Amino acid sequence: TYDIYKHKDDLLNYKCSSCLCGKRIFDPLPQEKIDILLERKEAPKEYVKFITGMDKNGNKIEWPCGARNTLHRDSKFLAKVSFKKQVLGKYDNETSKYSVEDGSISCGALWHLTIDNYHKEDGLIYVYLGDLGVLPHKEQLYWKSYNVLPSEEISDIRWKRDFECEFTDSEQPDHAFIEKYRNLQKVCEKELGWQLLLPLNKNDEYLLKRIRIPSVNEQHIFDGLILDMAKILIDSINGGKIDVLLSEEQKKESKEFKGNKKILKLEKLLENCLLDNINKTRIEFLHDLQKVRSQGSAHRKSDKYKNLLNKFNKINDSLVDTATNILQKSISVLDFFIKAIPSIKTYQEKLKTQNKC
Repeated sequence: TYDIYKHKDDLLNYKCSSCLCGKRIFDPLPQEKIDILLERKEAPKEYVKFITGMDKNGNKIEWPCGARNTLHRDSKFLAKVSFKKQVLGKYDNETSKYSVEDGSISCGALWHLTIDNYHKEDGLIYVYLGDLGVLPHKEQLYWKSYNVLPSEEISDIRWKRDFECEFTDSEQPDHAFIEKYRNLQKVCEKELGWQLLLPLNKNDEYLLKRIRIPSVNEQHIFDGLILDMAKILIDSINGGKIDVLLSEEQKKESKEFKGNKKILKLEKLLENCLLDNINKTRIEFLHDLQKVRSQGSAHRKSDKYKNLLNKFNKINDSLVDTATNILQKSISVLDFFIKAIPSIKTYQEKLKTQNKC
């Protein structure tokens, strides 16, 4: 069918113009091609079965993680599934590909999995059955290999976040360490205009992602943690900026010091800020951490190494417990640094006023 319009065109200043409008109907595809298109469906996603509990006869109960809408209908979405903590090892070791955060794991923009990694007693990782469905099938099989029977309820932190809609900070030492470190960076930038601990180089940013309480008592994992923490807390001390706030005598003393010069410079700065009475234990911790790095992680271990570890854990030989204690002491150091920033700022301004005079 066709329609013809004739009218005056004021826009182009024509006395008249016409427009021919028509419709063309295309023949449909042959029936055999239509049948092929109707049959061409996306391959259904495979879902792995996970252990969610045990029945009264002692048999394991398994459910497929399934599609979210199906699980919501069957009231199985929030069934808790537990895994050995070693399941995180793959993601911790590939920090350029995966990101393990407080309460989640992600693989770029491909997938994001909410996890409950706040359990101290059994040390397990908990995930809702429904959330496991976001993982690719191959990834589901990987998690299945670490699947064990749950022994606890979901953590208080996960409960408050998911069901009470509360913003709750993690109490896990590795999570708290990262949070304190970032807070220190913010406070330094705001109050001092420079960082007490130099920001990590782009090639070293993975160090912060690897700060994790070891899941097993493996020496090489513990050594790696000590190396990473020493780089963040000791090697990153901003010696250049601290030098400006030291006297010539203190600078000379630092040069002649046989131990770690950056730690001594930091100690002298704190003394100048009249914080020497409360910083001794923190400074001593940094020296001990440096010794553990030097005598254990960076070089061959000697008989002195065990004595050094005893400073951090006098109860047992567990490297997991020792690492936990070291992280807790590190949090105390970062917290002290944050509280010391106002005093450093005051001392810095005092020196500027004296130099002007």
